[in-house]
Amino acid sequence: VNIEADSLPYFGSFGRGAWKQDGAKAPTFDMSKARTIKTDQIRPERNKRLADLDVSYIRADEAGDTATKEKVAVQKQKLRDLPATIQSDLNALDTPDKLEKFQPEWPS
Repeated sequence: VNIEADSLPYFGSFGRGAWKQDGAKAPTFDMSKARTIKTDQIRPERNKRLADLDVSYIRADEAGDTATKEKVAVQKQKLRDLPATIQSDLNALDTPDKLEKFQPEWPS
């Protein structure tokens, strides 16, 4: 059974992008693709938080506040690492609904 992408069910924030067709079998929801989509959905918020920290870092730099600069640098690195650090959490989610509801624990 070969189905056109437009006729696949729209599944929440994953849209139709997490479905896969395997030969003549009926399409199935691909959790691996869905996890990649979820990671990509988290990146814009992560990038916004990084940009906000850039401002904090620059202000601390202008004020000569080394302690704050170091704290901000650690926070920024945790945010950069976030896509990798949440993968085990995402991999543990076994249904599309659980994956849909997942929100990372943002570094502070």
